[in-house]
Amino acid sequence: SMTLEKANLVIMLGFIDCVHCCVAPSFKINKIAEQYAKAINKLAEDHSYFNVYVCTVNPIDGDYPMAISERGSLTKKELTEKIKSFNKTLKSKCKVRFIDSYSYLTDTSYTTLDGFRYVADTCTALHNYIKANFSLGTSAEFLPRLLAPDPEVDSFLYWTPKKVTGDVVDG
Repeated sequence: SMTLEKANLVIMLGFIDCVHCCVAPSFKINKIAEQYAKAINKLAEDHSYFNVYVCTVNPIDGDYPMAISERGSLTKKELTEKIKSFNKTLKSKCKVRFIDSYSYLTDTSYTTLDGFRYVADTCTALHNYIKANFSLGTSAEFLPRLLAPDPEVDSFLYWTPKKVTGDVVDG
């Protein structure tokens, strides 16, 4: 519903899809990354008035005890490998401007509250890095989200898969 001309649209993905790929063997990380790339490419094509950017899935700093595989909690090492694989496929398939925020954070250092959510200083540094990657000459300003997500409107935040068929998830 946005109608701003020359607006920068930044798509940031989370590590949760990588978690699902570790837990559910039917989820293939590269197929999921390809599905995201296809959707992002379509969005950019349908809304050419946006300068569309996609950021890599960012690094984590701990094991993920909330998702259990047959082997127990998911380790930082397992998730990091999935994130790297996801990012590699996403970069190769996306036709939009790509921002490697993963490398930026791992090269400069970052701090998390719990291994996944970044502290304010890291968020500020990441925001500044993303803005620095905007193409020269764009006049768009950053418009922050000022309200908490509404669970009735933003139901994707509470998504649960209803059916898994091969690499496709209906939810």
